[in-house]
Amino acid sequence: FKLVEVKEGGVLIFDIEVTSTKDGKTEKRTEKAEVKKDDFFSHLFVPPFDPKTGKPPDTVEDGTEKVKVGDTEYECKWYKIQRKSSEGEAVEAKLWLCESMPGCLVKASSQSGEVKKEFAVTAVTIKK
Repeated sequence: FKLVEVKEGGVLIFDIEVTSTKDGKTEKRTEKAEVKKDDFFSHLFVPPFDPKTGKPPDTVEDGTEKVKVGDTEYECKWYKIQRKSSEGEAVEAKLWLCESMPGCLVKASSQSGEVKKEFAVTAVTIKK
């Protein structure tokens, strides 16, 4: 996804390129998202961290990994999460987060049944 604008009051405007695969068919589309900076994680379905564990709820595994975005490598903390959807299906997700990345989220993937979703930051441009 691409940060296109920062509005007054900490509102972030993103263009999000979404690629999803279902039944062997891949669909690509671009969506606009307007998010308050403080609500960024909840908008992207990244739950708030559990104050007891310091991890997202339902984390079954975590670690660190370098992820390359453009020409820069970011040291990321990753979390593997397993839970049930509201329909009772098993959902597995993995998040890569980095505090030095605008928005913190570097990459994410999820799978529920045959539906797989992935997204990743592919470029970062910081205007001065």
